[in-house]
Amino acid sequence: MSRLVRISALAALVMLMALSPALPALAQASGDPICNGLSQADCELITRAGDAMDGVNSLSIPSWSLALSLQVQGGNVDLQARGSAPALDFAEPPTVHFVIENAALTTPDGVESGGLEFITQNNMIYVKIDDVWYGGAADEQDLGEMGEVPELGDLAEIGELDLNIDLSGAISTARGEDVEMMGQPMATFTTTLDPARALAALLMDPSIGNALGMALGQAELGMEGLNPQDLQLLGAMLGPMLSKSSISFEQWIGLEDSLIHKIALNVVIDLDLSFFAPELGVVTGNLFLESEMADFNETFEVAVPQSYKSLEDLNLEGLQLEM
Repeated sequence: MSRLVRISALAALVMLMALSPALPALAQASGDPICNGLSQADCELITRAGDAMDGVNSLSIPSWSLALSLQVQGGNVDLQARGSAPALDFAEPPTVHFVIENAALTTPDGVESGGLEFITQNNMIYVKIDDVWYGGAADEQDLGEMGEVPELGDLAEIGELDLNIDLSGAISTARGEDVEMMGQPMATFTTTLDPARALAALLMDPSIGNALGMALGQAELGMEGLNPQDLQLLGAMLGPMLSKSSISFEQWIGLEDSLIHKIALNVVIDLDLSFFAPELGVVTGNLFLESEMADFNETFEVAVPQSYKSLEDLNLEGLQLEM
């Protein structure tokens, strides 16, 4: 059962990352830093794509792949996964068909692998694992939460923050060679984020100090807010830790429909955690996620299993993610 929980967590991660075209658009909310390095025409093109994706209510993912490798004290961790999402429609009730064809996790303790298929449609949930289907009526509240995709404006208001962050020194974008894909020419863009500089920009906003103080207060650490000196000290501690890491985000934008048809996220991890977690020491590695997108704003009807075991037979209550 622990494998099921791990793979289910992976499914949630990939579905979240499939929405990552919103990340560059969110960055545009503060002075269009995503346009740093671009001509005016290219800036308008990438901005139009963000606006066009805001109008997408459903799509499919013909293929996705995920690769995570970490080198830590005591052994290495490697996760490889691939799959598809033939239907993602977040109307109410939502229709979701998500497939993990295979996921393999390698740790010093050995190798675990498996697949999973998940469908929700017409207020029903179906899960296929080890070639056995499980199904049952979905809780209305759960389906409602699944159908609520946050707007970009909502993301900027998390925790009632009034963010005014200048990321221009942390983000830059370059246009690559145009390619032919999915029946149309596409422009390619690569956006690079410097995590250390982004952190410095975040810590310059007073709202961040208030939010961190509230979080620490909820953790019963007795703090109600962080003043500028506290934030400066925090930046001095965390900045060097992030200085060797990097994040890049690629997107393929259709020149005929202005929609984003493919994304790739590449995170280079190089963190010295000795101060916070001596047992981990220096953690290095790489996270790579690639996803194609198609069938924008289509209506999906997913074929569901006619016979299945009860979802209660999965007995997931009380299980914890052990990775």
